[in-house]
Amino acid sequence: MPNTPRVGVNGAIFDEQGLMLLEKREYDATTGIPGGWVDWGESPEEAIKREILEETGLIVDIQNFVGIFTRKPGMFDSEHSSIHILYICKVIKGDLKKSDESLEIGYWDHKQVNNWHKDHGKMSEAVNSYRIKL
Repeated sequence: MPNTPRVGVNGAIFDEQGLMLLEKREYDATTGIPGGWVDWGESPEEAIKREILEETGLIVDIQNFVGIFTRKPGMFDSEHSSIHILYICKVIKGDLKKSDESLEIGYWDHKQVNNWHKDHGKMSEAVNSYRIKL
């Protein structure tokens, strides 16, 4: 019997110059958009705010829903399916700081990244295309 898919969330945040907030992840040294898993009893909107606060020290509001990304079993060596909800978020307050989960965190030009975490390169392309349409 297949496992129930997990739900993940990611939040794209941009600075005044249009650079994206990205983190170099500690466990695999790849670059990704802040986010994580939705916990039991939590909405995706609550989860992305919690995850961003935990990973960056920033309090955010959600501005836009960008899309849903699906990972099927076997993709990226995963044994389970997962769906990942991508948002654009805006910083309300806080000071940027890296968590224990990150080697590095900061604002970068997404086009310069060549070691994306799983499908975060596709997420980056999608969020930047979405922003152009706004």
